[in-house]
Amino acid sequence: MLAEEETAKSLMFLENGVVEVNTEFEQNEFALERLYPGSVINQRAFFMQDNMYVNIKVSREAKILELSQDKFQEIRDRYDNQGFSTRILAFQNKILKKE
Repeated sequence: MLAEEETAKSLMFLENGVVEVNTEFEQNEFALERLYPGSVINQRAFFMQDNMYVNIKVSREAKILELSQDKFQEIRDRYDNQGFSTRILAFQNKILKKE
């Protein structure tokens, strides 16, 4: 489980299974959405280096792939001459505009 107010230290990809995105209001927990294979779990918090504002729970057995910030930076540095950083910045801007 990823918990609310936890800093996103890695980017997570749901390979199989189902996870629920939950929040709490007036001491009651509510499911906001279910994520299925192929979903990216915490992209906004990861790219913005922000805290999680929801809880993530596995509702069915799942396989989640994790990409740490260090490994992400290594990949970014390796492919920077191919415009990778520019594409990542464009993606970050897209995330910000959704907010």
